[in-house]
Amino acid sequence: MKGKKVLVYLSRDVGDVEGILKKINERFVVYGLEKKGSVGNIEFKKKGSWFLKDLKDCKAVIGTAGFSLIAESLYLKKPYFAIPLKGQFEQILNALLLKEKGFGDSAEKITKKNLEKFFSRFEGYQKKLEQHKMNPCEALEVLGEVLEG
Repeated sequence: MKGKKVLVYLSRDVGDVEGILKKINERFVVYGLEKKGSVGNIEFKKKGSWFLKDLKDCKAVIGTAGFSLIAESLYLKKPYFAIPLKGQFEQILNALLLKEKGFGDSAEKITKKNLEKFFSRFEGYQKKLEQHKMNPCEALEVLGEVLEG
């Protein structure tokens, strides 16, 4: 399902997110800034059970490059803009793979320019995600084989 809002989940300060999002012609729902309420095109929410509904219903995700949220977003076929945490090899690798596969983009910080670039390529990311066939059972089988050694 392609929603109308972009979900933003931030577990750290990444600069003037509110100021930048206000300048982008999209609607956003933002988690992680410990704010509540709406300002222009931005709706702030505190963490809670409604996060999963917002994730399911959003059109894209902006967040740090941790594995869990990226995996959930890709499973739901949501283009992803990743902001890897500095010095975190896993997050840098996740962001590079996301870009390489054509499922989204990444940058060290959010800027108006790099978000506009992400949204200008949105349909291409969506097409790549729709073409990608994910088999959760296959992933579990591979994981089981690796663990068994």
